[in-house]
Amino acid sequence: MEVNEHFNRVQSCKKRRTNSELTLRAKEGHFELEVDEKSTKDDLYDKVTIQDRYLYAKFDSIRLLRVWRDLLEKFVQKDSFSKLKQRVEIDGGKFRDQNIEGKLGSWAMFQVREDGVLLTTSVSGDIGEVFIPADNKMNSSGEGDGQNFHALIKLLNDYIDSIEGEKVGSYPFKKEFFDGEIVERVKSDFKSEDFQDALKNACLVLESRIREEGNFETSDTGKPMAEKAFSANNGSLSFGETDEEKRGVMNLYKGVFQAVRNPSNHRFLDDFGRKETYNLICYIDQLLKWIDTKSKS
Repeated sequence: MEVNEHFNRVQSCKKRRTNSELTLRAKEGHFELEVDEKSTKDDLYDKVTIQDRYLYAKFDSIRLLRVWRDLLEKFVQKDSFSKLKQRVEIDGGKFRDQNIEGKLGSWAMFQVREDGVLLTTSVSGDIGEVFIPADNKMNSSGEGDGQNFHALIKLLNDYIDSIEGEKVGSYPFKKEFFDGEIVERVKSDFKSEDFQDALKNACLVLESRIREEGNFETSDTGKPMAEKAFSANNGSLSFGETDEEKRGVMNLYKGVFQAVRNPSNHRFLDDFGRKETYNLICYIDQLLKWIDTKSKS
């Protein structure tokens, strides 16, 4: 199995182009990452190669590619532009550029910064580097579009997803673990990174289940319906050993509509990333399981 992507940046004010091709391969028992970077300079329309670097690294665990993906996601979601980096262990590989050629050492550094991704590794006592730019294009003011970052995140997610089958990135949605309707309603949106719609749909599944199992009318919705269904005073779905426990359960259910469903219906939730969305979906899934077990016992 092999996937690859070509990344480039055009910087019109400096007339320099950086082209990087990233290839990911799955081999028996390990994974391979290959980056080929070429930098050219336009001089009276004659392109002159000023840099040619090649990196091949072998990993014994796909976890290391998740590390890289998570660093990228964290970087694009934050407001500040300080660089993020993490050192990882590798099994081997090779590096080549105009000045250095040799076998890789036992480590590589993933560094994400404002202008792109820098992969650094030891090469026979020296340092070898390859670079993937953040932007596909830059305007005359030096402002970039950030497209390469998002393309790289998608490439890593698609690769990890294809390796792990039923998993979306590193986040599983298997029907033996999740409520079947949750998987059906949210997996596609989560995979396409439409996290707001994934949360909306998860809340709709919960709302529909409360309405159905609690014998409510179509006009009953959200928080008011949850308060009735899980009321300590003979609520149709209420459970708990004491009135205090029952009130706590009611707050868990109505809180989903107050803190998750309502905000997602009324404004864009740009601060909800992959991890936060997955955690909330797991929480809603547990509430569904309780309806099917505790409320019916």
